[in-house]
Amino acid sequence: MGIVVAALWIVVALTTGHDGDDGGFGGSAGSTARDRLLESDVRGAATAVEAYDVDNGTYPASVDGTEGTSLTFTGPDGTETATVSRGDTLSFRNGGDSYVMCGRNADTRTIDVYDSGTRTVAKSVEDSLASCVAKGD
Repeated sequence: MGIVVAALWIVVALTTGHDGDDGGFGGSAGSTARDRLLESDVRGAATAVEAYDVDNGTYPASVDGTEGTSLTFTGPDGTETATVSRGDTLSFRNGGDSYVMCGRNADTRTIDVYDSGTRTVAKSVEDSLASCVAKGD
């Protein structure tokens, strides 16, 4: 009986986590957690930009490379702040009627991009924050 239980446990372990979502063989739990934290930082910063727009009637000025502190947008009718986690760097490009927010994690080197047109966060195909915000992908 103990051998059957052990065999089932091994089967579960081998078939769980191939995509890296839960820290299985597809990626470490630490890198997955850092990637999720980066996505959260990017979404939080996008929320701050949207709130700034509501307060001030326009998107804030572009910001390049805010690392591991907070990202603050100050305008005449309000200030909005987003948390930037240690190891993450965010860049924001105001495109007039739209914007792009990109974030990079120093450990995993993952770059996430938020596009205000689609209101989604995706993995960027670019290899730097500068090219991510310039191209928006």
